[in-house]
Amino acid sequence: VVVLPFESTDADSANERFSDGFSDQLTGALGKVEGLRIAARTSTAALRRRGLDGRTIAETLGVATIVEGTAGRTDDRLKVSARLVNARDARVIWSATYDRKMRDVFAVQEEIARAIVDAMRLRLPARNAARLVGRGTDDVEAYELYLRGRHSWKLRTPEGFREAPKYYEAAVERDPSFAMAWAGMAEAYVNLSNFGYRDVREALALAERAADRALELDPALAEAHAAKGFVLASRLDFQASERAFVQAIALNPNYTWGHHYYTLLLLMLGRTREALDENREALRTDPLSRPANATRGIIFCQDGDYAAADRELRRALSLAPEFPLSLYYLGVVRVAEQSTDEALSLLERAAQQAPGFTGVPGALAYLYR
Repeated sequence: VVVLPFESTDADSANERFSDGFSDQLTGALGKVEGLRIAARTSTAALRRRGLDGRTIAETLGVATIVEGTAGRTDDRLKVSARLVNARDARVIWSATYDRKMRDVFAVQEEIARAIVDAMRLRLPARNAARLVGRGTDDVEAYELYLRGRHSWKLRTPEGFREAPKYYEAAVERDPSFAMAWAGMAEAYVNLSNFGYRDVREALALAERAADRALELDPALAEAHAAKGFVLASRLDFQASERAFVQAIALNPNYTWGHHYYTLLLLMLGRTREALDENREALRTDPLSRPANATRGIIFCQDGDYAAADRELRRALSLAPEFPLSLYYLGVVRVAEQSTDEALSLLERAAQQAPGFTGVPGALAYLYR
């Protein structure tokens, strides 16, 4: 299944964030269903921005069915239409329209997800019998702040990463029991740490605090387990980290970041073959993921296959020419091949894109030596 970005019923930026967030959370809910492969939101949105229609997107991502619709809000009212369509012949399998109070947004997402599961004649595993959509909030303003955080986080820019936690903090100030906002905050601080956009130890401590609070409120949030796993790996508690990643993937088999962070842990442990398998899972759910495509190259490098590493990293750079992780990894490959001039150019470009990224100074020091 691919969940296309829901169209906003209004050109207002708040409505656009709302419709975007609605389809985002629906994607996450369906990702928890075993036996259902969900195309990740980042790949879907990227293809949509290229102007491709639903059928072409479905063909590109190799999926059989499309979820599409519209979503909007007016004052305290929520209006959503959704339908499930056969990608091959455009036959409508299921459709529904909802006109509810805004505080019912999570209930509507749950109803749509379950209706799709029923229409596809799938059976929910026991752990999802109670709920597919994470614990939400009745505070409409807290939800709007959460959507602002998600929007900033998905920009994948230094500014966006720094802005996201501020919105999540404001959301949980209004509703301290908003588990999904705590989980989003944990993800944001992990990214700030990973790319060196904030002091690493400080960012990891804040990520762990947010992940623990999210898990206390809702133990079924895959995002919180994955963020906690990243913190534990950074502290070299490898066994606990692996348990957290395995749990995140069990809760949401289609969660790309869970597969990606687990790949990094397996690389740290020298389990290269397993890392390649896990990376393949990340790319299965999100074929245009910049981090997962870059990491595929460094896996081959660690395995000593520099030709394959070069091929994969050049492909990753064709997707995002100045993505710091791809530049850094290709620079490492060039260091290994003793192509020092090109290595220096690549590593310096990576440093320009992410000045605090911790891997780059070490690689440069090794190169200079």
